[in-house]
Amino acid sequence: MSTRLSSPVAAAMLLAGVAVLDAVQGLGSRWPEPQSRTGTTAAQRVPLSTGARLALARCREQVANIHDVHWAAACANPADGAARDDSPDCTLPDLIASKLNRERSLAEQQCLAEAARIAEAPAQ
Repeated sequence: MSTRLSSPVAAAMLLAGVAVLDAVQGLGSRWPEPQSRTGTTAAQRVPLSTGARLALARCREQVANIHDVHWAAACANPADGAARDDSPDCTLPDLIASKLNRERSLAEQQCLAEAARIAEAPAQ
C-alpha cells in the first residue's frame, strides 16, 4: 500500500530534515563565504559603477586577448625543441602554461584594482 504525499507536505518534511541536519551538524556555520578569483570575499568587493564595470569588462577582454596571443606564440615557437603546434587546442608544458596563467591572473588583478579605483573616484 502506497501513500501519496501532497507537494506542500513533502516540501515541509524535506525542509524539516535539512533544519535538523543543520542543527545537529552545524553545516551553515562551516560554509565559507564565496571568494572571487582574486581571493576577496563578497563583503570586501567595492560596488562598481557602470563606468567601472565597463572598464573592467574591457580590461578583462584585453587581458584574455593578450593571453591567447602569448599562448599561441608559445605553441608556434616551442622553446624545448618540440614540434610546432598550430592547432586551436595546443597544450603547453606545465612550466610554460603556469607562467602564462600566472601572468594573466596578475593582469586581471590589476584590472580589478583599476575598476575599484574608478568606482571610488568622486563623480564629476
